[in-house]
Amino acid sequence: MAGVTARLARIEKVQGVSTLPGEIAGPSLRVTVEYDNQTDAAVDLRGAVVNLYAGRDLAPAIMLTQPGAKAFPTSVAAGGTAQGVFVFNVPAASRSQVRVEADLANAGEVVLFQGPVG
Repeated sequence: MAGVTARLARIEKVQGVSTLPGEIAGPSLRVTVEYDNQTDAAVDLRGAVVNLYAGRDLAPAIMLTQPGAKAFPTSVAAGGTAQGVFVFNVPAASRSQVRVEADLANAGEVVLFQGPVG
């Protein structure tokens, strides 16, 4: 979307905690994605998603809620910035190839960040 940029603000190694059905505790990555809105109108973030793929085959990583996951706010104001924090189970052996996908659903564009995480 013109005037809106995505930034991979941080990737941290954490120990993921299983708190919901389907989550698998273990070595994880906590990813902070930031949207910067330089338009003159609020941008809806309700459909924004972040996915992570890892390993040689770029397999989808399992999302966790702990430690410290935080969804995007429902919107980002004109001229404002909004962050979301996402935790994914990623074993250390799969971190040589990591792809983070940020999808601002209402814009129809996907931003990819890719590389190794040491």
